[in-house]
Amino acid sequence: MTFDNVKKMIELSEEKKSLLNEILEITKFQQDLIKNEQMEELNQSLLEKEKLIDKINIIDRDFLKFYDQVKVQEHIDSLDKIDIQKYSNIKALKEIVSEINTILNNISIIDKNNTIKMKSNVDKIKSDLKQVKEAKRAYKGYNYENVESILMDEKK
Repeated sequence: MTFDNVKKMIELSEEKKSLLNEILEITKFQQDLIKNEQMEELNQSLLEKEKLIDKINIIDRDFLKFYDQVKVQEHIDSLDKIDIQKYSNIKALKEIVSEINTILNNISIIDKNNTIKMKSNVDKIKSDLKQVKEAKRAYKGYNYENVESILMDEKK
């Protein structure tokens, strides 16, 4: 039973790894979109990424069900304590999980850089807008239209 659960965990992990690789590619692509200020395309890529994350969340829930079953069956609190000699596929699972963690770290690093670049772009836009407002205010101040008073004297 444990062997089958671990096998299913490996399958789920492979699927997750594949989805994470897609997310990594999208995240790399987002670097170029941010650099070239292609906000529509960036928004679309964020939506794609969100869909993939939703799929990963479902995989993670399924994985945890099998993981909890293995822990109960083997009376352990972590896979590190399971006998690799008894279940040969545990080693393969650990390798895949390690690869997943590497991909997640890469995504995290690129995402942090993308966030920094986006904040920089937003700050630049705010600064530009502030300058436009100040220029508009100065323009109004120097180009005040003289409205002449019109007084009509009426004869009484």
